[in-house]
Amino acid sequence: MATIRFSHNYTKLPPDPDPSTLLEVLTVDRSDLHRAFIEYDTHIVGGGHYNPPTGKLILLLLQSCDGEVFTTIRRYTPDKHKHYLRLRGKPVHITIEERKESLGAYL
Repeated sequence: MATIRFSHNYTKLPPDPDPSTLLEVLTVDRSDLHRAFIEYDTHIVGGGHYNPPTGKLILLLLQSCDGEVFTTIRRYTPDKHKHYLRLRGKPVHITIEERKESLGAYL
């Protein structure tokens, strides 16, 4: 089973996200995403927001075993996009690997 890693514990994550099913993979441009969605998707437990890259992104739609739907936006690369497309409809492990990043990574 493939793994989707999160660099922080985000408020969007359900209480028990592992495993989840990858429901869909969408390609979006950050400029097309509403500020409210970016705030939802990037809000870190304890405060702060991760600052996603500009330009083309991959939007993943996931569903936990408890039925809770959540999203994550990822930097777009052709290889990542192909990788996630192959995982549609399949269960994936969800791991949270807290990273201490520079303040420049936050909104």
